[in-house]
Amino acid sequence: MKKFKKDRILVVDDQVDILEDYMRILSPDKDATREEVNILEQELFGSSSCRTPVLNCEEDQIDVTTVTQGEDAITAVREALNDHPFSVIFMDVRMPPGMDGVKAAYEIRNIDPDAEIVIVSAYSDYNRQEIREIISGNREEENLYYLKKPFNYSEIWEMAHALLRKWKLNQTVKEKTREVKKVHATTILTLASLAELRDDDTGSHLKRVSLYTKLIAAELSKLPEPRWCRHVTPLYVEDIGESCILHDIGKVGIADAILLKPGKLTDEEFKIMKTHTTIGGDVLAQAVMELGEQSYLTLARDIAYYHHEKWDGSGYPRGLKGEDIPLSARIMALADVFDALSSDRPYRKALPDETVYKIITEEMGPSHFDPTILHIFCTCIEKFKKVKKTFS
Repeated sequence: MKKFKKDRILVVDDQVDILEDYMRILSPDKDATREEVNILEQELFGSSSCRTPVLNCEEDQIDVTTVTQGEDAITAVREALNDHPFSVIFMDVRMPPGMDGVKAAYEIRNIDPDAEIVIVSAYSDYNRQEIREIISGNREEENLYYLKKPFNYSEIWEMAHALLRKWKLNQTVKEKTREVKKVHATTILTLASLAELRDDDTGSHLKRVSLYTKLIAAELSKLPEPRWCRHVTPLYVEDIGESCILHDIGKVGIADAILLKPGKLTDEEFKIMKTHTTIGGDVLAQAVMELGEQSYLTLARDIAYYHHEKWDGSGYPRGLKGEDIPLSARIMALADVFDALSSDRPYRKALPDETVYKIITEEMGPSHFDPTILHIFCTCIEKFKKVKKTFS
């Protein structure tokens, strides 16, 4: 996570005097005395009866940016995102003649979903539920807050600093989560590579099949039918891309004489070769059981077991048919066949693109593959070719 010398707060309000109040509250002069702060509070709010936090000017360094219109706020957030993003945004609602604060907050949420947004208004054309629905849809928002005018010194100061601490904590959690996922992905890639090293066709096979499966899954997620768009989430797309590289982990249990045989396998040898699905699936099933929860290894287990099943039920190891085959395995089935036909194997050279396309769509066709996934392959064939060329 980037370390910034100052925290950044954006204040959006069409009244200049209110913006000046925010500046004096959130970014007081370093030489301000306790007495001056008390006088300021008396002038702004008419009372100093509420508890006033003690400022530590060395620790509480805040860079406050102010704008008077929602459109300007959107521009400021977009420009700050890749350099030094805003942690907290105080957003007024009514700001004529431009965009109101609720709509501006909706746009900002799409640009920077991590920002802590405080909706501030004396009165509003929206109730809280309407604001939440406009900005977040039906999602539960954990970084959307409300503040009524007139506010006092403590409310602004304490809310700002509490949300700054929350933003920093969330960024730390996200960074640690990314680190853990990177370790997991590296570990999986290492294990998968051990299996691939026993096969002449190593190269970028794992990278290609990962991208092929993610490509198919992403296209499935765009389909309007609920069974696709609700099930194939962005997380599913990422998980299948990570887990699919373990599809042939069971090959570690197959003898080199069979795995690397340059000619056609005998019936007995092919019977042994087919056991790589159950060898790999059993190992991953044990890992899933020990974890005791759903994870990307659940997809890896299903893929290892069933990526050689066929839509018409003629595949192995169990002869599953149609949608009885897990979706992840149906996706992997096409990705794996495309890569196998397009790559050099111990017993033949890579086939031309036209031949590969004809074998998949005509010779194998819907008897081998899920028809929906086959249709996606046909419509996205140029993307498949691009991946193959890039990682050949």
